[in-house]
Amino acid sequence: IILLSGIFVTFIIDFLSNGSITWSKYPISVCAVLLVNTSLISLLYSKLLLFLFTSFVSTSVLLVLFDIFTETIGWGVKLGIPLLFAAYIIVYILITMIKLAKKQGLNIIAYSFIAAGMLSLCADGIISLYVEKNLHFEWSVIVMASVLVIASILLYIHYRLRKGMDLKRFFHI
Repeated sequence: IILLSGIFVTFIIDFLSNGSITWSKYPISVCAVLLVNTSLISLLYSKLLLFLFTSFVSTSVLLVLFDIFTETIGWGVKLGIPLLFAAYIIVYILITMIKLAKKQGLNIIAYSFIAAGMLSLCADGIISLYVEKNLHFEWSVIVMASVLVIASILLYIHYRLRKGMDLKRFFHI
């Protein structure tokens, strides 16, 4: 109701003040995509792959609409959608790994760190392809190396330490 009210009020204000739809097409589009995605959460809660696919499609349509509104097809299609696709794939893999984990604890945090590192690698590669027309990784390699060290420590603590072990005693503090 709030999103529909926002769409309606924004449309009316823009139409009454300008006599046409100018600036309101941006917030109306965002509200419409938010409405679709929140509805998808409610309707497809148990069907993760279908939810992520339809959410990806609706958000991609938003990026294409922004390109159409600015009359320059480029950023949304060449950079936005590939970044979005990488993020959705990584989120799907992360959620699947979390569901498959027998014991949930520090391993979930480690998996999340690794997913964030993978996303930084994807972002760095996609941005370098878009800007320089050449695939190379710069800052994301440092991020991934740092994340792997932290994730390794977390996974070691999660899988190798006995339950109830005193960490002060283990680390000789």
